[in-house]
Amino acid sequence: MKHKLRMTPEQVMQRVADGVKLACSYGMEVQFSAEDAGRTDLACGTDTLPTATIALLDDKQERHQEAAVGNGAVDAIFKAIERISQEKPEVVQYTISAVTGGADALGEVHIPLKAGKGVVNGRGVSTDVLEASARAYLDALNRIVKQKGAGTVA
Repeated sequence: MKHKLRMTPEQVMQRVADGVKLACSYGMEVQFSAEDAGRTDLACGTDTLPTATIALLDDKQERHQEAAVGNGAVDAIFKAIERISQEKPEVVQYTISAVTGGADALGEVHIPLKAGKGVVNGRGVSTDVLEASARAYLDALNRIVKQKGAGTVA
């Protein structure tokens, strides 16, 4: 964190806290997901069936956990999240790019999801591209759920 963001962990947490306070002052609902929810387990490899176990908190702070098998680690993550949310949007595109360089580079994932007649975009960033994928999917999925007038997935 110190080299990538040029801030100490304490400074990063203070910036996050300030950002949350600012968002709340505009009446925005702030949700945290993947890391706050507990654990996320993955099993994948050439001799392993790709499996993801995901735990998420809903807008009432209730914990939901599901596991799913997929056609790769990212697909397994998406399917586990779909089981929790009961939403099955269509992934229009999946784009991943490096935000920073080096071995500890940040990966950024963009995922447009189609649900009904509309398309919403999700974005996730992490040093772990699978986590970034989950974050992007949840970002888009929460937009879909909010458009329906429901709470958030996580």
